Amino acid sequence: MQLVQKGLSNMKLSSREYKLMLHKDKFAGDASMRQSAISHFWQDLEDTLDSVEFSLSKRPKLSVSRNLFFLDTKDSLLFKRFDMMLRLRRKCDSSGPWSATLKFRHGDRLLADNHRFRPRKAVSQGPESVSFEEDVKTGTAAQSSSFWALFSRSARARIDDLDGLVALADIKQTYARLPQELNDDLDKDLVRVGGLSIVEQVFDGGKIDFAGVQAECAVILWYRSGSLDTPLAAEFSFRFGLDDTSRNCAALAWRLFRSVQRLAWVDTDGPTKTALVYGAGKSGSLADGNAFPARIGTADKSAGADFDGMQA
Repeated sequence: MQLVQKGLSNMKLSSREYKLMLHKDKFAGDASMRQSAISHFWQDLEDTLDSVEFSLSKRPKLSVSRNLFFLDTKDSLLFKRFDMMLRLRRKCDSSGPWSATLKFRHGDRLLADNHRFRPRKAVSQGPESVSFEEDVKTGTAAQSSSFWALFSRSARARIDDLDGLVALADIKQTYARLPQELNDDLDKDLVRVGGLSIVEQVFDGGKIDFAGVQAECAVILWYRSGSLDTPLAAEFSFRFGLDDTSRNCAALAWRLFRSVQRLAWVDTDGPTKTALVYGAGKSGSLADGNAFPARIGTADKSAGADFDGMQA
């Protein structure tokens, strides 16, 4: 039986991504040590999987280094009241526009699907600017068979000048169809969440084939600005599109997810990257509570001052 509810956007769910936090200390060191650690992780993963059901190809390699930070009000209104996040990032060696992603995430698929926000045409990044995806993470207990699913609507926009993004009102100039309740707080300033300036290194290109799909794999490392030897967070993920998936695909994806959890590399109690930024994780927050700039546009005119030594 198919249920149709008036008012829902009924946007197609495009992909599922499984995410696991890794022990960050295993990736400490210089660039060659990081790549060596990732190669060892990939070999351990291959050794633990059934070669009849799973086929691994290539190995994740560094593809991009990006500067990133999150914007919110000082009381985290977007995150705490609206379940939304606004992330900005661009390549470390770039002085061009920033890519902004406004994301709503929730465990209720219908609620996530009910949002309509999108980038305005002048700042849209093309037909793929809006996506609807599912993230799968581990449950609360290390040996539990449960998992935590979050559905997210994401909208990407181009930001040419951070001086044009200093208050909640400016988000309305970038995105259309935002929740009406935001209108009550449009005068609130935007700040970098926790004053954090993060460097993100993405190691991708690894593939796992099973049940007729090819999952794209990545290891993502986060660093505090200016320190590329000591990771703040490490995450492994694999994702695949949902167009041609089968019942067997779902079963094997779950088996793969559970197999990865048994690796010594996996930090089953580690907080997610989002929890680290917003202070909702078991191990606390990366944020310095006294580091909030007054206004993002004036304190971070180019954001370059906070991203020293970021080249890979």
